[in-house]
Amino acid sequence: MKDCLFLQHYCDDPKELFQRFLSEEGLEPIVPYSCMLCGRCTVVCPLQLELGAAFLSIRRDLIKDGLPLKQLKSVELHQKLSTSKLFTAVNDGERK
Repeated sequence: MKDCLFLQHYCDDPKELFQRFLSEEGLEPIVPYSCMLCGRCTVVCPLQLELGAAFLSIRRDLIKDGLPLKQLKSVELHQKLSTSKLFTAVNDGERK
């Protein structure tokens, strides 16, 4: 917990966070998207729990359910623009 700002912000321990998620109250959709999926929690967890994998699965479920997140609209725009020919260059290694 001491190495993870995400867990420090959202809970006192991961078990409590997942209990909230499984309850009728649930979690705000932004919570699973706040995890950086870095895997640090798994490295330091005595049980080697893969919290990042769980949050990734929750994200996929949210997308499947069609739940839009206003906070992620800029990511959608970034994805479209980053593959645009206008913003993409091919470096063939030759200097002209």
